[in-house]
Amino acid sequence: MSAIATAIALAVATATNSGVTMDAYVEGDAIWLSAVERLDGRPGSGAEAIRLLMDIAEEHELPIRGAIVHDHAALEAYYAALGFEAVDMRIERGTRRVLIEFMP
Repeated sequence: MSAIATAIALAVATATNSGVTMDAYVEGDAIWLSAVERLDGRPGSGAEAIRLLMDIAEEHELPIRGAIVHDHAALEAYYAALGFEAVDMRIERGTRRVLIEFMP
């Protein structure tokens, strides 16, 4: 397992221990993030988990990319506050997807 994959696996495990589930992996020239959900733990745990990935992205000079598929207005504002920006919008199989990106 590469150093970046190990760092991401550790960040995901840390998030899980804080009550946050998320999928994150490296593919091509980016870290891909999806399915972020705080199931337990204190408010702010999701943002802390995402910030762990942002630290990894900065260290390895890789963007983080993902898509917002529901609660668009609320989640776009949430991710914007963390430093992500909406870079595209697509309709796929009848579902609106807002593509977001964090550039270190």
